[in-house]
Amino acid sequence: MIEQAINKIQELTRAQVVQVDAEPKHVYFLAQNGELTRHEAAQPPRKDELYTLESLLGMLKRELNGVDLTINQPTIYVGRDGVVALLSAANRRERFTLPLPQSREYHTLKNLAEGRAAMKHRDFVNLLRIDLAGCVEPDVIKLFSEIKVAANGENESAIRVGKESIGRRATAAALGAGHELPEDITVTLAIYRDLTMPKYQVPVVCALVTDLQEMTFRLIPKAGQLEAAERAVGDELIGSLEAAFASYTGLLVVQGSPS
Repeated sequence: MIEQAINKIQELTRAQVVQVDAEPKHVYFLAQNGELTRHEAAQPPRKDELYTLESLLGMLKRELNGVDLTINQPTIYVGRDGVVALLSAANRRERFTLPLPQSREYHTLKNLAEGRAAMKHRDFVNLLRIDLAGCVEPDVIKLFSEIKVAANGENESAIRVGKESIGRRATAAALGAGHELPEDITVTLAIYRDLTMPKYQVPVVCALVTDLQEMTFRLIPKAGQLEAAERAVGDELIGSLEAAFASYTGLLVVQGSPS
């Protein structure tokens, strides 16, 4: 009997969570000792994902205005995959994220660097005109577009590559005399799909490798060019963020990713 009485008392004094349909989901009641007390659950940490740099700047400035930044020490991380802003370095719970997917044009250059496949004349022109549209000087595209591939080998042609002139019985004949194919082609592009402003566009120097006997072409980014382009855009983005928050003493912009 005594044990049953003790269990009954414990059951009556144990707090129970009660939710009421009329209240929002974050509101709950605790029933204990015959009393019902109302409570509000803390909101979950914010992990907002934004789609433009302007949106990220606007949200951050709104949240940080009037806040003692020397205490919270907000930190903005600039990494290869995006920007992450922690509103407080102390609890690291609330953050804004700006993903930075790489552009289609940059993926094309990376594939060229890895694959190095030779392309026939028409495919190479399409690469310049379509896959790298707006990234190559029009005169360069025009030069390659005006190269004819002859149907027979009876014609004599002279196509110059850089300073070297190659003459042969043509399976490839240049339209007009004196065409000179460049040794390098500069591709100017935005590395990130959503950062297309001119200051975020960078040049990538690519070697042009030709086989005039087979009439094939290869465009290969030179060693270190892709890495240098990524560093340049990262540095430019860090500079833009530092300038935007120059008056926010206590805010730090760093290169990397939060743990």
